[in-house]
Amino acid sequence: RKGRSGSGGGGTGPGTLVGAGNLGTGGGAGRGAGGGRGGGGPGARGRPRQEVRVQMRTAAPRVSGYLSPEQIMRVVRRNQAAVRYCYENELQRQPSLSGRIEIQWRIARNGSVTSARVGSTTMRNARVEGCIVRQVRRWRFPQPDGGEVDVRFPFIFGSG
Repeated sequence: RKGRSGSGGGGTGPGTLVGAGNLGTGGGAGRGAGGGRGGGGPGARGRPRQEVRVQMRTAAPRVSGYLSPEQIMRVVRRNQAAVRYCYENELQRQPSLSGRIEIQWRIARNGSVTSARVGSTTMRNARVEGCIVRQVRRWRFPQPDGGEVDVRFPFIFGSG
């Protein structure tokens, strides 16, 4: 019987021609030996991770209704981390992303946000804008004294 080459453990090796063990006599099965080591293929290089300083500023809100700008600012500050996350998440995809997004929302008599939308934007990034709108819809404000409250609130984002 002829020995065969076969794969074994990551490599290939020729079998023993005839015999059992290392003696070349007898009618035994061939023995294959193989060991191998493979190198990694060319991988895609990722962007080096670097610390980016994120700037998020707010300007004075325009409020019409029965809550003061100070009351609005208190709730915005309390939820600032969630708004910053919306921007930072997209900044990973677009490192030069920046701009001003003005969100408009209405606060009902019970303090919940009944509607929120983008009023104006210079960022023009639907992911960031949609994320902020979803966050604002979850916010709770103090109950207004007289009626509903309309708010126009600018968020200004940049990195540097």
